[in-house]
Amino acid sequence: MEKQYEIRPAVVADLPVIEKLLEDCDLMAVELAANLDRFLVAEQAGIIGVIGSEYAGDAVLIRSAAVRSSVRQSGVASALLGQALEQAKRDGCRTAYLFTNTAAAFFANRGFVVVPRTEVPAALLASPAVTVCCCATAVAMRRELA
Repeated sequence: MEKQYEIRPAVVADLPVIEKLLEDCDLMAVELAANLDRFLVAEQAGIIGVIGSEYAGDAVLIRSAAVRSSVRQSGVASALLGQALEQAKRDGCRTAYLFTNTAAAFFANRGFVVVPRTEVPAALLASPAVTVCCCATAVAMRRELA
């Protein structure tokens, strides 16, 4: 897919579409409105992808990453991740963390490594995006940004 989409900050009007996209991708929509200022969407005649970030000190939790099934393998997820990580780095974050049940290989190919949960900052572990959405078997991953 040639890049025919735009990545932009999410706005309140996007919430229902983001929630539906997450649901379609078997992800839970938790605390979206509270963190909407750190969400990005990819748009191409509608929202085709989303990614969120939550900050804690110099760490960022990458969360709620989803792309419509019809545009997977087209670079949308990589572009969203790249922009989220760049923004976190500009905002002073030094390390990114995430949890995944299904996309460890995708994130490993983008510089993330599997780590024990004990290496994830407590403030990120306490996020509802982790406590509510991530089962005990979700893989914790980390990437240095500096």
